[in-house]
Amino acid sequence: MRRALGFGVAVLLIVGLTAVTSRAMGDAWTYGVGVESCGSWTNARRGNDWFTRGQWILGFVSASSYHGRRLVHTDSQAMASWMDQYCASHPLDNLFTASAALVDELEKRPER
Repeated sequence: MRRALGFGVAVLLIVGLTAVTSRAMGDAWTYGVGVESCGSWTNARRGNDWFTRGQWILGFVSASSYHGRRLVHTDSQAMASWMDQYCASHPLDNLFTASAALVDELEKRPER
């Protein structure tokens, strides 16, 4: 009985965590920290604890480029600074939305 109860609790925790870390965004599903708010980005940057979020954003930008978006080349610090400004103005947006806006910005800028 205890084993079954323990298994049931584990399943509920896994399902609950999955529900928190994935969400449909238009035609795309977003997983991981992409569902977190821009406010979480801003707080993480203040505490210099933004590596996981930063890597997720860089992966999103890289995947967008891989899938045909023609993006201007820049570095990770420039993208982090852009995210700082965006998230300061849009603290309730999630990181998926912010990253998509970053990709749009990188796509419309001419290559230097």
